[in-house]
Amino acid sequence: MDERRVDVDGDLVGRPAYPWTATVHALLRHLRAAGLEVPQPAALEPGTETSPGVEVVRRVDGAAGADAWPLQATEEGLRSVARLLRAVHDAAASFVPPPDAVWVFPARPGAATTILHGDPGPWNMAWRDGVAVGLFDWDLARPGPALDDVAYTLDYLAPLRPDEDCLRWHGFLEVPDRAARLRTFLDAYGSQATHGGGGRRPGAAGPGAPAHLGGGGVPRAERGAPRVGRGARGGAAAVTQRIVSSSQANAPSRISPARQCGRSASTAR
Repeated sequence: MDERRVDVDGDLVGRPAYPWTATVHALLRHLRAAGLEVPQPAALEPGTETSPGVEVVRRVDGAAGADAWPLQATEEGLRSVARLLRAVHDAAASFVPPPDAVWVFPARPGAATTILHGDPGPWNMAWRDGVAVGLFDWDLARPGPALDDVAYTLDYLAPLRPDEDCLRWHGFLEVPDRAARLRTFLDAYGSQATHGGGGRRPGAAGPGAPAHLGGGGVPRAERGAPRVGRGARGGAAAVTQRIVSSSQANAPSRISPARQCGRSASTAR
């Protein structure tokens, strides 16, 4: 199979397999057992030294890719992303990797609070009736602090981008109030209390930002917080500072808006 080729046959998606794919499949089975809508592993053929292997999964139904941008721009869509990400983090925290687990990136010693998705943008979510209900494309999954996923998501959903990008690429009809969207996201993420199963807790539910995002409640503005277009000031500034710092330090890659808008549901994995 070509290294970048994706084959779609009905609800089955065939993609190249990598050394970490078996570990990702184990994670997906764990998340599905917890009731989450993630791809269902169907087959895995290991590769050789000269040819990549092939994985087959059942894709998650729903809108995705470019169709997701106007959906995430609404308050309901934003809240649904936060709730979905929190549910994923809570369920993934109890995952016990196999002894021979391989991840695309090594875990940072002592930093893991859950298993990260690694690329939780709206384009990698399945949307139905205007809300995010599932998450696919798990190739970048790895142990890490939940804040890394939250930072990555808010980079695109707040968004921490210039006003012109918000209007051109991110589905907004007017320049968003970033501080309000930060508070909305953190409120919805913090209120999704699904701790159970005896796993490690990514953070306690409660008002404002959960503990693993830097403390309960949204703090007052701090001097030196970034000013990213309109709305980066005020009560969410300190949280924004932590999110920007985490995003810059830990995101494995930055994907251009053009590439995100070009993704389609046919590649759901």
